[in-house]
Amino acid sequence: MDNNPPQVVVVSPAPSRIPPGSCPMCYNTNWSTTFTCCGWCWLFLCFPFGIICCCCLRKKKCSKCGFMVN
Repeated sequence: MDNNPPQVVVVSPAPSRIPPGSCPMCYNTNWSTTFTCCGWCWLFLCFPFGIICCCCLRKKKCSKCGFMVN
């Protein structure tokens, strides 16, 4: 007869993966982009080359929870 106690095996679920391009807070995939004030200034002061600066100076904001990404 075997005197070893029974072993308990704990199975944990696999970690959920965050889809690429989604919000790290609420996992929403819809983003709204806005231009910064500095971007608008570059646009008007250095037109037409300021368009490039304006496009580079954008902020992404989650449309569900409001999380901001630079």
